[in-house]
Amino acid sequence: MKLFKLSFVFMILISFISCNHSKKDLDTGIIPKPQSLQKKEGVFHISSQTSILAQTAIQKRAALQLIQLLDNQTGIIPKITENKANDNQIQFSKDSSIKTKEGYKLDIENDLIVISAVDYAGYFYGVQSIRALLPASIEAKNPQVKSFDLPALSIQDAPRFAWRGMMLDCSRHFFPVDYIKKNIDRMARLKMNVFHWHLIDDQGWRIEIKKYPKLTEISSWRPDYEDRDWGARPTEDRQDGKKYGGFYTQEQIKEIVKYAEDRNITVVPEIEMPAHVTALFAAYPEFSCRGKKLAVPTGSLWPITDIYCAGKDETFHFIEDVLTEVMQLFPSKYIHIGGDEADKKEWEHCKDCQRRIKKEKLKNVHELQSYFIERVEKFLNKNGRELIGWDEILEGGLAPNAAVMSWRGMNGGVKAAKMHHPVVMTPTQHCYFDYYQGPRDLEPTAFGANLPIKKVYDFNPIPKELNSKESKFIMGVQANLWTEHVPNASHAEYMTFPRLAAMSEVAWTNQENRNWEDFQHRMQKEYQRYKEAGINFAKSAFNIDIKTKYDTKAKKNFIHLSAASLDGEIFYTTDGSEPNEQSNKFTHDISVDKTTTIKAIQIKDGIAISKTTTGKVYVHKASDSKVTYKFAPSSKYPDKGNHLLTNCTMGTQTFTDGQWAGFEGTDMDVILDMGKMKDISSFQSHHLYSPGSWIFLPKAVSYSYSTDGKEYHKLGTIKNPFSVENMPTYYDYPLELKKPVKARYLHVIAHTIGNCPDWHGGKGLPSWLFADEIIIK
Repeated sequence: MKLFKLSFVFMILISFISCNHSKKDLDTGIIPKPQSLQKKEGVFHISSQTSILAQTAIQKRAALQLIQLLDNQTGIIPKITENKANDNQIQFSKDSSIKTKEGYKLDIENDLIVISAVDYAGYFYGVQSIRALLPASIEAKNPQVKSFDLPALSIQDAPRFAWRGMMLDCSRHFFPVDYIKKNIDRMARLKMNVFHWHLIDDQGWRIEIKKYPKLTEISSWRPDYEDRDWGARPTEDRQDGKKYGGFYTQEQIKEIVKYAEDRNITVVPEIEMPAHVTALFAAYPEFSCRGKKLAVPTGSLWPITDIYCAGKDETFHFIEDVLTEVMQLFPSKYIHIGGDEADKKEWEHCKDCQRRIKKEKLKNVHELQSYFIERVEKFLNKNGRELIGWDEILEGGLAPNAAVMSWRGMNGGVKAAKMHHPVVMTPTQHCYFDYYQGPRDLEPTAFGANLPIKKVYDFNPIPKELNSKESKFIMGVQANLWTEHVPNASHAEYMTFPRLAAMSEVAWTNQENRNWEDFQHRMQKEYQRYKEAGINFAKSAFNIDIKTKYDTKAKKNFIHLSAASLDGEIFYTTDGSEPNEQSNKFTHDISVDKTTTIKAIQIKDGIAISKTTTGKVYVHKASDSKVTYKFAPSSKYPDKGNHLLTNCTMGTQTFTDGQWAGFEGTDMDVILDMGKMKDISSFQSHHLYSPGSWIFLPKAVSYSYSTDGKEYHKLGTIKNPFSVENMPTYYDYPLELKKPVKARYLHVIAHTIGNCPDWHGGKGLPSWLFADEIIIK
C-alpha cells in the first residue's frame, strides 16, 4: 500500500513538473515537443566565426547537414574541425549513455553547443531542434539573416515510436521529383522517418521496371480528364489523344532514396497486389483472370474486380521479377504489398484459381488471398526483406512474418498485435489527410469525412485493448494522403500542413508530455515558418467553430465561438451582415431566444486570418428534448447525451462533425419528450444524402404524437421525392398540420432504404441513414 501511495505521489509530481515544463516550453517553437526541455540563462551567438567540432564519419555527415542549413538559409558557412575550441563552437559528441535509437541531447550555453548522440539519426535530430530554435525568417527563400542567437537550454530527447511515417499517393496524381524532395525535407524537419511511396494503383503505374517496358509505355498514362470531377470521368480515350501521367525512372528513384537517407528517412515502396492493379492489365492482361486488355481508369473505380490471377504461376513469376528490381532500388527493411480492397469475384469463377484452391487444400477465396500473400512473403523473406500490408491481409490467415498497417479503424492492428505481429496504426478517423479539415463550403474538394488538426493531435496509437507486452508490437503511426482530389503540389501542401505537425508530435512525443494548448502556442511559430517558406498551408484551424448549448435551468440557448488556433480576436454578427472589426467582439457565450443565423471571423492586427463561418441556431419547441431510441445510433456516430437531434444545431456535409446521428441498416425510430404539453403545428426531420459515403435519404418519414407517452396518434408520412444525384446534399421532410395539436411526446420514424441500391458500389450491403435535428414548431 505504501508503494502505491509513493507511486501516486510520484505521478502527481511528474504531472506538476510536466505542467510547468509545458508553460516554460511555450516560446521555443520546437515541434515535435522534446521529451525533456529545461531553459537556462544566456544565448549562443551563431555567426561566421562559429566552428563545428566533428571527429567521426557520422558526426561529419551530420555537420554537413547543419552547414547546408546555415549556408542555404543565412549564408553562414562554419568550418568543420577536429580540434576543440574554448568558445563559439558547436560540438558533436558521442554519448554512450543514450540507449534509444535516434535519441539525442542538446545543450546550449553562452559559448558552446553540444549535440550528443550515438547514431547519425540522433545527431541529425539535434540539428533539427537547432533549426526549430532559429527565427522563422530563416525559412524564406532569400533570408537576410547573417547572425542570430539561440537561447541557452538543455534537451534530452528520443522518439516514442520507431515508425513515424507519411504516405503520398503518386498514382492517382503524379508529383514531380522536386516536390517529393521538398516533402522529404519537411518531413525531416518534423522528425518523421518513413516516406511510404504509393507507386502503383488502378489509375497509373509510376515505377520503371526495365524487364517490362510496357508498364511505363502504356500503364503510366491515362486519357486526360483532369477538368472533370474524379467520380464523373469517362473511360474512353480523348479524340485529341491527350494523356495524363508519368513515372519515376530508376535513376530518379535512387536519387530520392539517397536524398531521404541523408535526412534519416527510409523510403518504403508500395507495390499493390492482388488488387488495385487495373493499370497493369492495360499492358499485360495475361496476369489477370480474364486475360482481357483493360483501359487505364481515368478516375473513380469501384468495386476492384480485376485483380491478379492467383492460379497462374506466371503471375507470381511476374511479381517476383518486379519485386527483384524494386529491392535493387529500395534498401528498406519492409516492402509494402497493399493487399486491400480486393473483390474476389473473379477468383470464384476462374478455373485456374479454383484449381489452385483445390491443389493447396484451401477452403475459399479468402484463404486463397492468404496463400497469395504468404507466397509473396516467402520470396521477400528469402531476399532478406519483410512484408507489410493493409489490414485486409489478416483475412484468411496472416502470413507468418507480416507486419500490418491498420487503416479500417484500430481493430486490425489490435488483432495483429495480439498475434505478436508488428503494427503501424493509421486509422482513417485520425490519419487520412485526404479528408476535409473543416466545413465543405470553406474547403477545396476532398474526401467526405472530416479530420481537423485537433482530431489528428488527439490520437493515441496505443489501444486500451492491448496489455504492456502487446503494446510493444505497435511500432508506429502514419499519415496518409490519397490524391483522388489532390491534383498538384500546392493542393498537396494544403492537405498536409499543418496536420503533419500534429501527427509528428503524436509519433514522437510521449503521451504524458503532450498538451493541446501548449501545442497551439508552439504552432504560432510553425505557421510563420510556413509563410516564410511559401508553403500553401490550410488556414482551417483559424476558422471559427460555432457550438450551441441549451441551458435547462435558464431555459435559454447559448452560442459558443472558438477556434483550434486562436491567434487574434473573434468578431460576429447576427443580422446577416459580414463581420469585421466594427462588429460584436466575442467575449462570452451569446444568449439567443429565437432562430438565429450567426457569422463569425477571426481578425488579427486589422487583417482577417480566417474565413467567415456561418452557423444557424434553430430555437424550437423541442429544443433540448430528451431523445429515446428504439435502435441506438452506430457507435461511430453516436448520440452520447441523447440530445443530438434536439440540440438546435444542424450538421454540415462533413458528416463526422459530431452533429449527426448515424444508423447503419436500421430505421431512425425515436421518441421526443418535450417535458410538458405544447401546441404543435409542424414537424421537420433533417437528413443527409452522400452516396459516395454510402449515406442515403430515408424512403419516408412518419410523424405521430401522444399526450401520455402510451397512446400515439399518427399525423402523416412524408415520402422521399429526391432524385439521385452525385453531389452530397440535405433534405427536410416537412409536415404542416392544418390544425395544431396538443402533445408532450412525439414519435418520429425515418424509414431506411435498407441495403445500398443496385446502381451503387455497395450493392447488397447496409446503407447509412443520418439525421441531425428534428424541428418542432
